[in-house]
Amino acid sequence: MHRVKSRLSPLYPWTWPSAVLWFTTTTTLREAGTSAGLVGAAQELIGAGGLLGAFAAAWLQRRSFFRGLVLGVAGGLTVALAVATVLVGRLSMAVPIAVRLFLAPSANIVLFARLAATTPDRMQASVISVVILAAGGAGALEPLTGGVLITQTGGRGAMLLWTAAVAAAALAASLARGLRPD
Repeated sequence: MHRVKSRLSPLYPWTWPSAVLWFTTTTTLREAGTSAGLVGAAQELIGAGGLLGAFAAAWLQRRSFFRGLVLGVAGGLTVALAVATVLVGRLSMAVPIAVRLFLAPSANIVLFARLAATTPDRMQASVISVVILAAGGAGALEPLTGGVLITQTGGRGAMLLWTAAVAAAALAASLARGLRPD
């Protein structure tokens, strides 16, 4: 089990903060005076990024090595969030968030593919159940986390904190033993 955990732990920060970003985007756009209709259009763009990412994830996974895909997704997420941080409060902020959601399904595919490859057969159902339970539990905290971050640091501060967390996770992933070539 320790082997599985060491291989997967660098992926955790990329698998759950989507709702926090969604909440932060909506809140900062509304605070900047963006109309509800345009906020809805921004949310549609973000959702389309996730949907297109879901279609592209299997294709990307088949054409990439595990380490390359994880580090590529980590770098892409970091850059997308950094750009979104600069654009906080502008409608164009939705574009890098959509890119972030485009990349997220690839991280999920890598996570579950690595789970299947490294978890003993007799433990796979239990391990996958724990991962899904942990992600669901973390998901329940997302709106609260986003609200607290925005209240305490403002929209730009919240995005900056998420960018720093993803950048730290990307650095950890690049150094992780679990991401070394097999």
